Amino acid sequence: MDPTTANNPQVQQLLSLLSATVTSIAAAANKPPAAGTAAPPVAPAANGADTSVINRVAVSANINVDDISAGKVVGLRNLPFQVTPDNILDFFRGYETVTDSVRIHYLEDGRCSGDAIISFRTKKEAQKAVTSLNKKQIGKRTVDLFFL
Repeated sequence: MDPTTANNPQVQQLLSLLSATVTSIAAAANKPPAAGTAAPPVAPAANGADTSVINRVAVSANINVDDISAGKVVGLRNLPFQVTPDNILDFFRGYETVTDSVRIHYLEDGRCSGDAIISFRTKKEAQKAVTSLNKKQIGKRTVDLFFL
């Protein structure tokens, strides 16, 4: 993670989102990795975040942890509460996304928190998307885009 974003409240909120997602994944799986399974590579955490949490979420979201530090992963904030992965993919139509990397954060009661993440094929595509689409609308909500 870029050290200049370490104290960014949006990044901190997304890390909370990642942590909550891992907690729900761990609760569902509730089993250790199979014998002989290699652990995913550990990403450096400039802000002191639990790198194992970030790694587990990245793997479950089909996001390579190296893509986070490479600037290929984008966070979305202020999404409509009824947003779907297809809505997010439509928003990024024309940009090279990893289609199965869309992850929407849901609260314990099942409602959308308004936050999500998506991965792009290249840093350049992610930068183009953020530059072009930041502060554009999905539904009636103005969406904030930021790099993890």
